Amino acid sequence: ATALQGVRPALLASCKLDLGDVYLLNGQPWDATLIYSQVEKDNPNSNIAQDALLRNAKMAYYTGDFNWARRQLDILKAATTQLIANDALNLSLLISDNLNADSSGNALKIYARADLQIFAEQTDKAVITLDSVDKKYPGNALEADILMAKARILIQQKEFANAVVVLKAIAEKHTDDLWADDAVYMLGDIYETKLNDANLAKSYYQKIITDYPSSLWINDARKRFRLLRGDKNDAS
Repeated sequence: ATALQGVRPALLASCKLDLGDVYLLNGQPWDATLIYSQVEKDNPNSNIAQDALLRNAKMAYYTGDFNWARRQLDILKAATTQLIANDALNLSLLISDNLNADSSGNALKIYARADLQIFAEQTDKAVITLDSVDKKYPGNALEADILMAKARILIQQKEFANAVVVLKAIAEKHTDDLWADDAVYMLGDIYETKLNDANLAKSYYQKIITDYPSSLWINDARKRFRLLRGDKNDAS
């Protein structure tokens, strides 16, 4: 699609981002970053440019270039798209927190490799890689991060009941961790959309409102809580 003439710019940019992902998954990170950078340059001040920058930052993170990744992520913390801003903030904090705990970044490099395997849907490999972090670097600062990665794998495999167990471990034992509000919101979403338990879903959305008022999920949690509560004509 990248060689076609007359293709709508937004569609062309989206196709190029997908091509960049293919390069990344095929072990060609430099080709991937060239594509991502081209999309960012060709679509200034747009959501798709922010998406391209985020993918470039993730590519650097996957390959262990944490300082460069963090510089790009810091730009994206003010992104207009909430999902991009949230992803950028979480990844930036993940890198910063773990480099502060271990300046070598060795444990984080293994975790980043597992993250790439999750992206590639190589879930069995990812679990083995995640389990190797504690074996090689006991006492690392990645406990909650590893739990979140395993929760994402379980969700990817549609094992929602098991994902709930892991997410609850984050929400209850790591209440001050960067993943805490994400875990709480994800619990609400799973209970609402997968396990059909509106009351539990409502309780987790309410927990975002009361315990994590500065969370980037606050507006969505408030809307979904009100809908589940039965509020009418709620557009806020």
